[in-house]
Amino acid sequence: MLEILILFLLGFGQNKIQTKNLKWEICETPHFMIYFTKGGEPLVDFAVPVLENTYTRLSNMLGIDVKTKVPVIIYNSPNDFRETNIILDLIEEGIGGFTEFYKTRVVVPFDGSYSSFEHVLMHELVHVFEFKLFYTGIYELAQEPFFSIPLYIMEGFPEYVSLGLDPETEGFVRDLILNDLFPSLKNLEYYGGYIVYKLGQVFFYFLYDTYGEEKIAEFLHALKFRKSVDKASLKVFGISQDALSERFSYYLKKKIYKEIEKYDYPEDISKKITDHKKEGGFMNVGPAISYDGSYIAFLSDRKDYSDIYLLSIYAPEKVKKIVSGERAPSLENLHLLRPGICFSPDGKYLIFTSHGNGKEMINFYDLKTNKIIKSYSYKEFDGIYTPDFSPDGSKIVFVGIKDGKSDLYILNPSNGKILERITNDFFDERDPLFMEEEILFVSDRTQDGSYGSYAIFSYSLKDKSIRKITPYLGNISHPFKIEDSIYLFVYKEKDASNIFAYDKLNNKFYQITSFPTWIRETGYAKKSNDIVCSILWKNGYNIFYIKKEKIIEKNKWKEVELEEKPGKKRKGTENAEWKEYSNFFTIDWLGGTIGYAPQYGYYGNVGLQASDILGNLRIQFFTDMTGGDLTVSNWLFGIYYLPKKIDYLLEIYQFFPLYPYDSIYYSYERNLGFNFISLIPLNKFFRFEIGTGFTYIERIIDRDLYFPIDRMDYFINLPFYFGTVFDRSTDFYYLGVQDGERCYLGFEFGFIPENYLKFVFDSRKYWRITPRSNFAFRILFAGKQDGERILPFWLGGPNRLRGYDLFELVYPYIFLSSFELRVPFLDNLKLSFPLPLKIGNIRGIFFFDTGIGFKEIDMASFKKEIFHSDLG
Repeated sequence: MLEILILFLLGFGQNKIQTKNLKWEICETPHFMIYFTKGGEPLVDFAVPVLENTYTRLSNMLGIDVKTKVPVIIYNSPNDFRETNIILDLIEEGIGGFTEFYKTRVVVPFDGSYSSFEHVLMHELVHVFEFKLFYTGIYELAQEPFFSIPLYIMEGFPEYVSLGLDPETEGFVRDLILNDLFPSLKNLEYYGGYIVYKLGQVFFYFLYDTYGEEKIAEFLHALKFRKSVDKASLKVFGISQDALSERFSYYLKKKIYKEIEKYDYPEDISKKITDHKKEGGFMNVGPAISYDGSYIAFLSDRKDYSDIYLLSIYAPEKVKKIVSGERAPSLENLHLLRPGICFSPDGKYLIFTSHGNGKEMINFYDLKTNKIIKSYSYKEFDGIYTPDFSPDGSKIVFVGIKDGKSDLYILNPSNGKILERITNDFFDERDPLFMEEEILFVSDRTQDGSYGSYAIFSYSLKDKSIRKITPYLGNISHPFKIEDSIYLFVYKEKDASNIFAYDKLNNKFYQITSFPTWIRETGYAKKSNDIVCSILWKNGYNIFYIKKEKIIEKNKWKEVELEEKPGKKRKGTENAEWKEYSNFFTIDWLGGTIGYAPQYGYYGNVGLQASDILGNLRIQFFTDMTGGDLTVSNWLFGIYYLPKKIDYLLEIYQFFPLYPYDSIYYSYERNLGFNFISLIPLNKFFRFEIGTGFTYIERIIDRDLYFPIDRMDYFINLPFYFGTVFDRSTDFYYLGVQDGERCYLGFEFGFIPENYLKFVFDSRKYWRITPRSNFAFRILFAGKQDGERILPFWLGGPNRLRGYDLFELVYPYIFLSSFELRVPFLDNLKLSFPLPLKIGNIRGIFFFDTGIGFKEIDMASFKKEIFHSDLG
């Protein structure tokens, strides 16, 4: 019975915890049903014209309409968004929104920037039209195993529609071209990650610039029917995919090489501190430099987790990891995409932001004792970013996201109390820097309410006033003041991102650096004026160090003209109806499968799921419909209630399992009953599981299923279940679990018809060897005490002791250890005959299993048995 209970539960896996009781409302427009929570009204006002205008553009471009109103779910912050139940997968920080396939629900958070919000809304709405175009019926879904739309098309088209060709993407492509990393379109089909977004975006811009936007629509429609990029290209452009790829590459090279002489090689004016090619990962970001310029701290994903590293500028090769992110409840998220690390003025402490246990946190790391000495948590904030110490160390300024607003706050580092809220509006404040008598920051705050174009502002600590320093320049960040009237900043409006200076006294701009790609963040040493940057180079972000001598040589500064860039005007909400939220159910999916199980042979089943629009209440039903009659079929009906911190599961079932009753007899049963389980998470990694159930059992016990019945048994079972799950592993969707540890301990107590105890202990450890291979170790110990009618455990089978039949080794107690080496075997295999079929990501395993079964937990019983093992 315990194994049936475990089958119904979630098994291993980390916890998605709901920390808020969100109250929802609805705004209905001609084409959308927008769901939002308290404080989200300004977000809806902004979203409605963006969505409706984008809908009209896409409908005209593609010649299609979405007949039903598109559900759009808006969360006030990334933290609220990560708690959504619309999908049950954990949502990591890198996901800025998604479009759910079955109900085409657009789900987006607000991160404090209306420009970013606009981009995500448009991007995700394009996916709705893509689903409508490519997957309109059963035929298209049935073709999925034989041809799937390449990711660079599925993600590149939304990026093109929402951004056109933006400077960051130009810098990304220039990096690939200059470093000979640019792939062909055919090879790009096998890529994933950030590169498919950006190269796909540039590919569609190339089509627009070369053939016109109407040809983009023709190409997408041709791709739908031709099921081949090559055939679609021949149909629309008159050339093959290879020829189109060559023209695409030449188009970019012609543009980039023409301008290359105006850029510097990054290491000509800076020192490269990290190398992602050698160290692994893609992101070395959020650099901070101590006041005297001697130490650098930064975030890196080189070991698959977001960790903080520290190094001395005098010995950068001796880098040391000081904080392990994503492994502790208070460090679930270190804000890799918007990092916040800062040294204290005396160099004794490092502060950094994190999210954990439903709260935003500011942590203090002691550089002498090498440990976190205190942390302040703030449940009232939806996000805390980019803290910075005042020069005397008595205050900290940070950006706080609260109720859909991105504002500046000051706190007392000695007790964590908020001392002052500097701003309180719907404008986007970013990158505050504490100077002696002022706080510098960038913002898109304007008198007319426009958004998206930023300027440097100064907040006076004396008179509490805010004054604008620079004109509105578009996308700028990371201000710094090196003299009374000289301000540095990162300018991101041209085809690359570089450090510029503004001389306010003379109203002149100067370009300081000429990197060919993209500066993501900078850190300034307030005492020595040295600078560290996170720069895109060779398809990854690395830390570069620039000495002050390279910055303050004004005679080498290049005077430039920077035009003022107005922001975008907000448009009002028209033809919208505001409603109270009402819960209703619709079908998520309905489908069938064919499979094979070692103990049963081939089988088929059908299933369906219905849920409310937010995914908080789900209903599932599965059956194999044996003989077309539910009374003799296996079936499961489940109700799952998920909106609170504790999840509740009710499952009613009927199964006809075949078990080994002991080493001689088989048991063929009918199990009819229910389970009620509560999942109680303590944090992301650990949870309790408590439940009970009721099962009516009809059991046939026989030596051979083809001979007359030996005996029959009828009884009921009333078990109580308690389990604990710990899961601190990394699970990649195409590689499986690669690193970390998992552990399960479960007990089942029975009192009717007889007292018994069953337990299972399953512990697993994973070590990553290379980016695509790992070593795994498992220990399993299970057993039952008392209960003559309660089934024992079997040791053999594909999920336990491999090489032995499923019913071959049956004992009351079993012990198993397993060693595995998991390696890639087959990456991609494309067949043309007899069916056009792609096969890929086939993994190989070398294993050594050892197990033993015994009847009693004592040495005498243990000595009577022999170990069984297998190698494969």
